[in-house]
Formats: sequence, structure tokens, C-alpha cells
Amino acid sequence: MDSVSLDSKHSQSLDSVSYSNRLESKNLDSVSNLSDSNSLDSINLHSIDSATLSLLFMPIDDIQDKLFETNTCEFLPKIYGIYKNVEEIDFTLLPQSFVLKTNHDCGGVVLVQDKDEFLNNKKVFQESMDKLRKHLNTNYYTKTREWHYNSIEPRVFVEEMLCEVKGGKIIIPNDYKFHCFGDKIFSETIIDRGIDTRCTFFDENWNPIKVKITYDFAQKPIEKPKVLPLMLEISRKFSKDLGYLRCDFYLQNNEILHIGELTFTPGGGTLPISPREYDKKLGDLWKIKA
Repeated sequence: MDSVSLDSKHSQSLDSVSYSNRLESKNLDSVSNLSDSNSLDSINLHSIDSATLSLLFMPIDDIQDKLFETNTCEFLPKIYGIYKNVEEIDFTLLPQSFVLKTNHDCGGVVLVQDKDEFLNNKKVFQESMDKLRKHLNTNYYTKTREWHYNSIEPRVFVEEMLCEVKGGKIIIPNDYKFHCFGDKIFSETIIDRGIDTRCTFFDENWNPIKVKITYDFAQKPIEKPKVLPLMLEISRKFSKDLGYLRCDFYLQNNEILHIGELTFTPGGGTLPISPREYDKKLGDLWKIKA
């Protein structure tokens, strides 16, 4: 895809990505109250018109009417519903497979491969609803002190299931995380989640780097994504006005690209990095932009 066509797609679906950023709670809380064009310009995203950019800060309930517009973005999973609490969820309107997830924290996820089986298993259903209730009543800021989570409006999203099923088991697709420091990008690919989770870092040319954050190194080669140039280009578009941003992607069949989330402070900045010299090397790349 050339840059012209990508610019066009980016412009057409920016509202969708903006909603995702807001609802996934990765946007900057310090600018969440901006409304007039002059204030919006101060964010330095001059290539985006103020009307479109203002969607980043739209109150969560206001986007309900825009749900189908959100589903026009080819890079985002389909959204089937947004709910204030689990009691609001109308399962009769949902497809046979979907994902329930909270928007304001980490780990509030329930995978539903077969809706009928899920609803008929009272124990599993009740445990899942209790899990979501617990997450809805949790302020993630109190756990990690990541200040931009402090005033998020908790909601349950129902989204398209991206996982595959093999041998009756749900297989989570590889998670591609692009750490963007201005023009410099490193990718972190996490494989075999929930089985034997491993991770390998790569440079932009898909050369492996011996860096470890959280997970042990993958013991098998990880195939270079066919859409790596597109992933890099999208990451640069999102991060170009920021000193640091992590852009997460999922792939289906190594070619269908989905944006997972945009993260400003992975692990609250406390994740151990080894070897230790890479902690400083990566930190030196983080240039605060005025």
C-alpha cells in the first residue's frame, strides 16, 4: 500500500481509531478537557483537523450513535456493543463468538467461543460476570499510579473474536508491540500466550535483538510478517508527535492486520529490562518533545 492510499485510509478511519484510543484509555488525560481549536492545535497534531481530533475527547456515552462508523475501520476489530455494567448486556444481539473486555484497565477479558455453551454453563457464566464486575469497580490508577487511568469511565466492550480454535482450544494470535521512539522503532513479538508465553525483540529489518522484558526468549524462529512495512508505517503515523508510544497489533493468517491498542506507559515504567545496559539505551532514545 502506498503512502497516498494509506493517508486516505488513515483520514477516513481516524474517527474509529480515535474512539478506540479514548475507549481503551490510552489517551492523555491532561488534554482530555480541550475543546476549542486553539487548544487542540497545542497538541501539535497539525495534520489532523480540529473537528476530527476533538473526537479523541468525546465522552464515552456520546459515541454510541457512532458505533457503526467505528466498524468501518479495516484495522480495528468489530465492536458489537458498549455497556456500563454486565446487567445491560443483551446476549441475544451478540454473534456466536465474541470477546468481553473492560476499557479502563488490564486483564478484564473474557473470551467466548460458543455463546450457547457459555450461557448454559451457569458456573462459567457467573464467574465471568463476577470477573467483569470486579474490574468495572477497580481504578487501575491505584494499582500502577499511571495517572492517565485515574478518571476513565469504566465500560464493557463486546468485540470481534480474533482468536483461532484448534483442537477445541482457543489459540491467541501473536501480539506485535512496536516501541516507537521518534524515528527509531523496535518490535516485541509475543507468541504462545497462555501456553508457553515467549517473546523476541526485533529491529525494523526483523533482525532479532537479545533484549528481555517480562518473558523469556522464544526458542523458535518467528516468521517476519508480510505486512511489516504497513505496521511500521501505521506506528510512525501515530507516534510522530510523541517522544514514545507503543503500538500493538494482531495478525490473522499473517496478513489481516488489527490494531490492538496504543500504550503510553507500559507496565507503569517498572518492567525490568535485561541486559541492564538496554534499559539506558532505550531510555536515551526517549526524547521529550516540546
